[in-house]
Parts: sequence; structure tokens; C-alpha cells
Amino acid sequence: MNLASAAEGPASQPDRGAAARGDCGRSTIRRVNRSLRLITAVARAARAASSEDDLLAQVCAIVVDVGGFRFAWTGRAENDLGRRVRPVAHAGFDAGYLDQVTVTWDEQPTGRGPVGTTIRTGRPAVVRDADLDSNFSPWRGPAAERGYRSVAAFPLAPGGRIEGAIALYAGTADAFGHEECALLAELASDISYALAALRGRASREETEAALRRSETSLARAQRIAGLGSWEWDLRSGAMLWSDQTFELFGLDITDVEPSPEVLVNCAHREDRPELAELFERLREFEANSARTTFRIFSADGSSVRHLQMVAEVEFDDEGPNRVVGVLQDISERMNFERRLEDLATHDTLTGLPNRHLLNDRLEQGLARAGRGQRMLALAFVDLDRFKNVNDTLGHDAGDQLLREVARRLVACLRNGDTVARQGGDEFVVLLTDLAKAGDAGRVAQKMLDALSVPVMIGPQEIVPSASIGLALFPRDGERAQTLMMNADQAMYSAKQAGRNQYRYYDPDMNRAAAVWLEVNASLHRALERDEFVLHYQPKVDLKSGRITGAEALLRWNSRVLGMVSPDKFIPLLEETGRIVEVGEWVIETACRQGRQWTDCGLPPLDIAVNLSVRQFQQPDLAQRVRRILDETGFPPERLELEITESMVAVNVEHAIVLMGKLCEMGLKLAIDDFGTGYSSLHALKRFPVSTLKIDRSFVKDLPAGTDDAAIARAVIQLGHGMGLAVVAEGVETEAQRDFLRAAGCDSMQGYLFARPMPAAALEERLRAAKKSSRPARVCSALDASALPQPPTSPVVGELGEAA
Repeated sequence: MNLASAAEGPASQPDRGAAARGDCGRSTIRRVNRSLRLITAVARAARAASSEDDLLAQVCAIVVDVGGFRFAWTGRAENDLGRRVRPVAHAGFDAGYLDQVTVTWDEQPTGRGPVGTTIRTGRPAVVRDADLDSNFSPWRGPAAERGYRSVAAFPLAPGGRIEGAIALYAGTADAFGHEECALLAELASDISYALAALRGRASREETEAALRRSETSLARAQRIAGLGSWEWDLRSGAMLWSDQTFELFGLDITDVEPSPEVLVNCAHREDRPELAELFERLREFEANSARTTFRIFSADGSSVRHLQMVAEVEFDDEGPNRVVGVLQDISERMNFERRLEDLATHDTLTGLPNRHLLNDRLEQGLARAGRGQRMLALAFVDLDRFKNVNDTLGHDAGDQLLREVARRLVACLRNGDTVARQGGDEFVVLLTDLAKAGDAGRVAQKMLDALSVPVMIGPQEIVPSASIGLALFPRDGERAQTLMMNADQAMYSAKQAGRNQYRYYDPDMNRAAAVWLEVNASLHRALERDEFVLHYQPKVDLKSGRITGAEALLRWNSRVLGMVSPDKFIPLLEETGRIVEVGEWVIETACRQGRQWTDCGLPPLDIAVNLSVRQFQQPDLAQRVRRILDETGFPPERLELEITESMVAVNVEHAIVLMGKLCEMGLKLAIDDFGTGYSSLHALKRFPVSTLKIDRSFVKDLPAGTDDAAIARAVIQLGHGMGLAVVAEGVETEAQRDFLRAAGCDSMQGYLFARPMPAAALEERLRAAKKSSRPARVCSALDASALPQPPTSPVVGELGEAA
């Protein structure tokens, strides 16, 4: 049966499944029970009615007396020119209402109310609030005078043809719920069948058939509402169950005799005492109503279902005579509520507890640890370089990695410990009941070892790692917020120490955190204050020793902090997204410097600039570079942009198109840190690159490292085989230089030849070489005094990398 709201205009289809899952609260149960009684009472009236008018009059009286509605009337749809609806019968508080109003079933305003709509459309219509529904405006005044706030109308169709309607008026707004409307629609259908039977002067057999159908409708109505009903005669002790009740319990109607004891025994063993006590209280008249929820097993015994039962005692002249009860399966609702609770307390991606549940468990753990004078540890786990996975392989790959990390962390812990996802790539581990501080470190190392096992993400193998910070109760704090802050600081200390390790909290870390905040604050305005500068590290031809080019490296000379190492500020630029703006400034500044050197008469020099991941992802990168070249006048063939394998792995086809646009402008492209990313020789042969750069990690152990030596030779042979130049990074010793020269490497850069230097210093060397009419050389193999000592910890960054 369709259900339409007159307040909403066009008719809409009800969701009976949603009605069945609705709240089985007391008011809903009473409404549904009321409608069921209406159906039963109308069925009895249909059997005794002598005429159509008699039946309709009895129906209206039943609706008011049994249903408790304020007013009810039935009307017949006239087929005259005005298409009026003529009242046939009514009951309840009328006070001349039907004499005062006009109702039609055409498209005029007087036909757009609930009665006209249900006759015209053949679907139930509801006005949920007569004061607000614009379609009810023709009758609002008279209805308000009589206290009518909501109306429901249902079509009457004897013999299948709509001839009129029955309308029910309630004194409260929104008085008709979905469950009750479905049942009232069945009531209207029963009335239509009864009218048809009377009209045809049906035989007694036909009348009995109509009654049987009414009883079937009652059972169907209960199924619609997902309800089972029962009646218990308090005087005789007899009990009646509806078919739906037998179905809910998985019992055959012929196998058992209904009784309170049978019903109690159908319940879960743990719920039986409470249910038995409820029936005893009803039997002894200690309660007029009762409500409870209990469990039963499904018919096949495979699962547990939850039933809610509401019961009310009915009275006659002699006192309590019977109890009427309603049962509803609320398993789906309870599952939905549990799901909502789970969503509120658990991370949807990993299934781990979220920060809300973590905070609750941490507070409980602190309370227990305080009472028992035990130690508790909080560990912050942050994945190393997780952003690179998202940027290169995509967010789906990142999500897959997070789920695997969550699984591995859980496997490292005891049952009483907790691992939660804090957000992004951060996890928090709560370790309770520790005997000593070293226990936390052992668990942290266990987690690091578990994470270090390679994992396949799509076609790529990734070796995860993490930085872990540990804070202990009560040593590092006695409050949850203090422990969280200190564990977070310890984690950042582990990252700054080189990642893939754990650190215990130390009070000195507070001072380091203050420095980090100061760096971030100063960095925000560094570009507008003109605090960034470029240093240039020469690239040297291995055969001639001549400077053939230079790599532009970003440096920050802060007014407040002085010279800041790239490894401190470049990650901040990447995190905040300012790397795109600063990276564009680097390209423009390097091009202006190169043009300036050329204008001063110095030999042409190739200048290389590193692109960041975010820059490479800019859709208008080629246009930005073209604008810089046009504005600076720097020859495009002298500009070399360095990219990494990881940048192009996410979308190879897009990368090839973008690289093609850059090459069409005359630029050179180099693959930086070759061999450390997600290499694909099939893709590499399609990249329009001119240079491969051997990563310093393969150079530092040359020539003693046999594996590194083999890799270096392979890269050189691969590059030359593809017609590419090969440059080695991080050359710091003569032995490394000699090996690479013998292997056929074309160029080098590193501390053996020159540190990154300001533009003026490089210009001075180029001028000196020009005056002597000799190729510019940085140092000679025999000039040992000119070799600078390599630093103990080289700085690394996309735009500030030093070789």
C-alpha cells in the first residue's frame, strides 16, 4: 500500500522495512496495538452490519471510541461537475465541521487536502501538521477551532474501484507513524471488502470469507510491523499466540500449547529469571504494564536474536481480566546501534580504537597504575616518509599500508595493551602493568622489527619503518595530556636522530620543541623577507676536470636563527605546502643567476634544479617554467630539472606527457637518486631524460663494497646503453673518483671537488679559470690541501640536497 504525505505534495513510497525497524517504544507499541484492535473491531462490525451506511457509521464510531481519535468521517466521491466529496458518516467532535467546509477531489485547492488526494491518487495521504501544511490551508481555520492538528486519509475501493475515503483526525501534530499508517491502510482495505460483500448481498459463506480475510490481514499487518502478539487470560490462565509469535520463536503452532512458562523457556538461559519474574508480577497484579528485552536463539540455532516485549493489563468491571502483549525482533536495530557505537570509538580504516576510546582507556589505565603503583608506558608511532607513499603510489596504496601496519602492531602486543590510530600515519600504543622502564623499549624494538618486513603494495615492494617516542608513568607525567605531549616529543626526537628507531622522553626535548616552533614561525615569512639564498655545487667532467655545470641548492639565512640547515626547514616547507612557491623561486633565481653569468662574459654553464613532488604534480608546471625562461632570458637548453623515480611512479603516462612538454621547450631532464625508487626499465626507456644520477648511497662504500660496485657499474652501463650521461653524487674520496672514472662515469659532484658555495664564490672560480685561459677546475688530484673534509652528517632535502 502506497503512503503519500499531503504536506509533501507528490505521493511517496513508504519503507515498510524501515517501519519494522522503528523504535519499539511505548508510544509506538500503543499506536500499533491500537490499530490492531481497530482492525479486529471493524471485522466484527462488518459481520453484524445490515447496510453500507450502518457499517460506515459503526466504523467511524470504532475509530473514535477504540482508536481514541478526535474525529472521523467517510465520504463518497461524486462524479458531478464540481467533483465534490459528500459526507456519508461521521463520529467524534464535529461541531458542524462538515457543514462548514467544502471538500473536492479535483486539482483545485479544495481537492489538494488529504481526502481529495487519496481519492485522486488511490494512495494514503497524511497531513502531519495542519498549522504548517500549505495544502491544508482551505480548512485550517475550522480545523484549528476544533483542535484538529494532523489528518490521515485512506481510499475506499469496494470491488477495486475508488469510490470514497475515510479520514481520521488527531489532536496532536505528527500523530501518524509509518507503522500505524501501514496498519490503517489495511483497515481501509478491510472496510472496502466489507462494503463489497454488503453491496453484493453476499451469502453467509462470502461474509465468513471476508472475516477470514480480515483475520489474515491482521496476521499480515503484524508481519508488516515485525510484531508478534499474545493474550493471557488472567482468570483461566489460557494464553493465545499469534502466528507471528510462533514464527519469532521458531515453533510450530501444532507442537506446543502457549503459556507464560513456554515463552520463558524460549528465552536465553541467562534471561529467563527476569522474564519469569515479570510474568509473576503481572499475575499477582503488582504491575499494570511491563517492558523488557531478552534474547532467543534463531530457529536454526546459529545466532542469537533480541526481542523486545511490551505488555499491558486490561480491566473489566470485575478488575484485571487479561494481559495483552506485543513482541518485536529488534536485532537489526541493536546491531545498528552497536555499529554506531563502533563508528564513534573505532577507526573506520584500520578497525583500531580511535583517539576517543584511547583517551578513555588511558584514563582507566592511569587510575589502575596509580592504585597499584605500577608503571605504564605510552608510545607514539609515526611512519617514516609515509607521505612519499601517498604521493607516489596513491592514497589507496597508503590505506593498504596503514591497514598492514595496524595488523603488525596489534600482533606485537599483549591482550591487555591497546594500539589506536591517532590520525593520518600516527598510531598510539598503551602498555600497561610494566615491571620496569626497559620493558617499553623492548616492545618498541619488537614493533620496529615487525614493521621492517617488506610488504607488497600492488606491484611495488615497500619496507615500512617508523619513529617511536616513549613516555612513562609516573616518571614523565601523571596526567594523560602530559604523557601524550611527551611521547609526541620523544617521537620527533627519534625522527630527527635518523628515523627507524625509538627514543625515551627526555626533559631536554621541550627545549628542542621550542626551537622547532621558532623555526616554523620564522620560515613562514622567510620568502617575503628575502632570507632564502642559493648555493651552487659544481659538476665536474671526470676526464678533463672541467666544471660543466652546477646544481642549485636552497639555503636559509634567517635574521633570527642565522643559517638554518636544509634538513630542518625543507621538511617544514613540504608539510605546509609552501614548497611549491619556494621551489618556483629557486628555478627563477637560478635562471637569473645563470643569465647574469653569461652576460658577464663567463662560459655557458648548465644549471640543475631539483623539483619537489608537489611541484611535479602541478598541472601547469610547464607553463610556469616557460614563463620563468621568458622573463629571465636564460637559454632553456642550459636548464636541467632533476626528478626522482618515485615522482613518476604514480602515473607514468601523465609523467611522460609532462616530461615531453618540458623537453619540447629545450630543457634537459635528469633522474636523481637513481636506483633508490620504484624503478621500471620499461618506463625508463620511455622517459625523455638525458642524465642518470647515481645516488650517494651506492657511492659511499666504493670501491670496497662489492654490491655497490656492481650496482654503480650496472647503472653506468645502462645509462650509456640508452645514450644517457651518468653523474655520480657524493664523491668524497680519491678512491671513489678513480673507481668511477675507470668504470666510465661521465661526471661527478661531491666534497672531493667542492662544497656547495655562494654564487659569488663560484663566479670567482669561473673568472679565474677564464683569465688563465684554462678550463675551470675545482681542484686537482695532486692538490690534497684543497680537499675539504666531508661533514659528519650530510644534509639532505629535495631543494637543498648536498652531495
